[in-house]
Amino acid sequence: MTVSFNIFSKVIVVLAALYVSVSAQAQTAEQLLENDLKPAILTMERDIRLYHYFIHKDVWPELKTAEGRAEHLNRYVEAVGGRFWDLKYSANAYINAGPGLYLATDPHTSLEFGQGRDPKDFAALLEMPVLAGTKWLNVQPHIKISEATIKAIVDEHLLTHAEVSRLFTKEVKKKDVVVERIFPVFYRDTLMHMSQENLANFRSLVHRILIRNNIQIIGYNWRTSATGLCPHFSNFFLAFNYIGKPHPANANPVSERPWPRAELEPQYTNMVTLTEPTMERNGMTQLPGLSPRELEMAPRVTKLRTFLDGHFAMIEKKQKVPAEYIAQFYTAEELKEVKSKLFTCTAPAKAAKAPAKAPAKAPAKAPAKAAAKPKKS
Repeated sequence: MTVSFNIFSKVIVVLAALYVSVSAQAQTAEQLLENDLKPAILTMERDIRLYHYFIHKDVWPELKTAEGRAEHLNRYVEAVGGRFWDLKYSANAYINAGPGLYLATDPHTSLEFGQGRDPKDFAALLEMPVLAGTKWLNVQPHIKISEATIKAIVDEHLLTHAEVSRLFTKEVKKKDVVVERIFPVFYRDTLMHMSQENLANFRSLVHRILIRNNIQIIGYNWRTSATGLCPHFSNFFLAFNYIGKPHPANANPVSERPWPRAELEPQYTNMVTLTEPTMERNGMTQLPGLSPRELEMAPRVTKLRTFLDGHFAMIEKKQKVPAEYIAQFYTAEELKEVKSKLFTCTAPAKAAKAPAKAPAKAPAKAPAKAAAKPKKS
């Protein structure tokens, strides 16, 4: 009876393993890739602010009123974020996370992007609020992809072996020398390389996964000027790519705009721009007719950027930032409020909950043996 029961138990285990194997094989490349990406879908812990510099070439009538600036800003974000969804838009010119609207975690980090080449250029700084509860995909440093996913992608003719190697191989460099190649992983450059027009089928697959999971922001590795301000979270060297979601008008072949655009949800329409004499080469003053939000943003962001400029310079030199320096800008309570809106200083984001798994049984203990003598190295 005992022998029969043991044989029966082994048969059940084999059948269960076979069922799991067959189930995995039955999944499509899209399902497998989505399963791989889900652990990297995170939730924003609290409200934060993100920043983007861009250049104005001229001051046309629309920019002379607060309402006109808001409408222009929405169109700008729709257009730039919409590039991610445009299957004809290649990211050859991008070096980061593919097409989209790049956003820094503070107003100092990307300052150079607000410095135009033409003397008539002047900078605008966009401040985008991102609310707690927002889902985002973190591709920093990379997301491990299963061999089953890679096999399915090739078997379904979504990518060739050479394309798979290019999209899912991460080169780790030290002093411009490749010291390691990690494969297969989904990371920052995957989003860049997949934007080639001949990879439209695979790109569409990734689009569908992001839409289903309501991902409108992607976090990728970049620098921050808030290093040292919150040492406990100093590993968050991130920037974000805002991609929004495809606008319903994109499906209409006879659209008022010939290019795909992103649809802005209400939280993303509450953006503000800032221009100021210190950022302009032609000596222009701040644009006229400021709204209450613009009046609130201008001194707050200018102060933070000036504070980070000196703070970051000291951190770079490995100097301790004197309390007197901080006190020139903020009280303890004010600094706490500033930190609460900086992503670099927020609590680590939580991953989306994975399906619960049955706890694994601990293996039976083997009889104790005498400890072996350590081998000589």
